Amino acid sequence: MIQKNVNVTEIVNFALEHSGYYNSVEREYLERYAAIHIQYGTLLYIPGVALARWNVLPSGDTLHIIDVIIAPEYRCRSMLRWIGLQIWKMWPAAQYFYYDKNKTGKSYGYEVKNWFKLKEK
Repeated sequence: MIQKNVNVTEIVNFALEHSGYYNSVEREYLERYAAIHIQYGTLLYIPGVALARWNVLPSGDTLHIIDVIIAPEYRCRSMLRWIGLQIWKMWPAAQYFYYDKNKTGKSYGYEVKNWFKLKEK
């Protein structure tokens, strides 16, 4: 599912306002990469609520989550899980998610079934 009619300026404004780590100097960078992620279908934007972007590793079964930005009034564990589910619906072949924590630089990885606590059938 590729999001249609997504406004790059709106996405960038949301990221600058709610991320806590991007600043206005990086506007051009954000605009360029938002457009690329829209083109490849690796961006999820829920206007005024959340933004996520990721890369698909060459294996096709692993997603590197680059950003998950959630507006303060919507931040909770269930929202993060819901965003992960939406990403997985867009890339159902994904078996693994991983992300890097910005402050520590440490990487975290999860099997999709564990992220959503899915039961084996």
